[in-house]
Amino acid sequence: MPFKSNAQRRWMYANHPEMAKEWSEHTPKGAKLPEHVKKSELIEAIKFKIAKDLLAGGAADNKPDSLYPAKELAKGKAHESEHVRNKQIAKEIAKDHLEERKDYYTALDKLDL
Repeated sequence: MPFKSNAQRRWMYANHPEMAKEWSEHTPKGAKLPEHVKKSELIEAIKFKIAKDLLAGGAADNKPDSLYPAKELAKGKAHESEHVRNKQIAKEIAKDHLEERKDYYTALDKLDL
């Protein structure tokens, strides 16, 4: 993800230097960035990057929630939350299972384990 403003670049280097180095690679050299952008844009970009890095390597990496049936994803998050404490990780595991089969959790319920 490229930097969107100079303020964002300074904040990122101060708080998440490893992520800042990665973002620098995606920011065009010599790009004139504005001093500030809307705070909501910055927050969404950071949330996306941090969430993405929690559980890298799954079949659902970088895929939006909208690709999955909402009811199945909700069932999956609830089911996986029994095994992990982090809600974002539970959601990523659920999405990985839904990549295998779109009705994974409905089918799991039918197994009556």
